[in-house]
Amino acid sequence: MVRKLKFHQNKLDGLRGKTYNRLCGSLRHLAHRLSFLAPNDPYRLQLEQVLTVSAFARRRLPVVMSRLHMADTIQAAVKMIEQGHVRVGTTTIFDPSYLVSRSTEDHITWSHGSKIKTNILRCHNRLDNFDIIP
Repeated sequence: MVRKLKFHQNKLDGLRGKTYNRLCGSLRHLAHRLSFLAPNDPYRLQLEQVLTVSAFARRRLPVVMSRLHMADTIQAAVKMIEQGHVRVGTTTIFDPSYLVSRSTEDHITWSHGSKIKTNILRCHNRLDNFDIIP
């Protein structure tokens, strides 16, 4: 179902790789447990309707950014993320496939020193000299 990350991929982002592997492992375990239930079991039908691929795709950072009106399109959001304009909490995110949990969705902001953040603050007349310093 999910391939193991290669050595150089795991070395670049070890913590993300572990989180990704744990998430995929728990999904495989849940799918395996669901396969033991009868096909017409109401609990199985309910979980099969809730747990879809599109539910995971909606939790990706570019989709959440477009839903929060930080970007016009998903492609524009991907470009902003790859260029380092977006941070979640205190960490700047460069990976567009970053999965955003509901608790961290409120902490999506522009990075310090980002030109987009500077232009938005300038538009709203809230630009301070401290905000310009990277």
